[in-house]
Amino acid sequence: MLMDQFYKITVAPLEPHELKKLKKGIFIMPIVTIFIIGFFSMVLTQFDLEGTFLKIFGGFAILFMTVLIFIVRGYVLDLRDQTKEILQGVITRKVKRRQKKKKGSSTSYYFYFGDKSILVPLHIWGQFEEADMIEVHRSKRISNLIYKTELMKRGVLVEQVQEIKEAHEAKEQKMTMIALIIFVVIVGVVILLANIGILG
Repeated sequence: MLMDQFYKITVAPLEPHELKKLKKGIFIMPIVTIFIIGFFSMVLTQFDLEGTFLKIFGGFAILFMTVLIFIVRGYVLDLRDQTKEILQGVITRKVKRRQKKKKGSSTSYYFYFGDKSILVPLHIWGQFEEADMIEVHRSKRISNLIYKTELMKRGVLVEQVQEIKEAHEAKEQKMTMIALIIFVVIVGVVILLANIGILG
């Protein structure tokens, strides 16, 4: 059992419906593997890749397969143990992180319990608020596999949660200011060098 001021983690056996959900996930993995292998094979046969392009493509293929193997390993080990992690804690912060991609962007949603964060889907992220005490039944090794979440109590450790939020906001403002100062300094140096004829 792992304990902190804002959360407690215990381990418990999987319930039958949770085991079924885990098995469903692991059965999908071979399909994904076949699809990825088929895609890479098609690219190799359709395009005459040589030299640098072949190395880059090979690097991406190895990266994808490594990630896939890591995910499958998590399913296999969870299935072998047939146990889950139960986190009971107070949400101190709700965070969403947006990642820009070539085709649009994706957003990830997190609950923070003090310094510990967990990835949650949007529908769960929207159900709870900061200072809610919740119980999360989740996979021990697969970060996005959550079996169920329950509200235990609202308005817990409100003052501490507010202090953490204010401290984090102050830290973010400080980091933003530092980044802005660095940017201004770099721009200033570039302009100075350009004016004295070193650049351009």
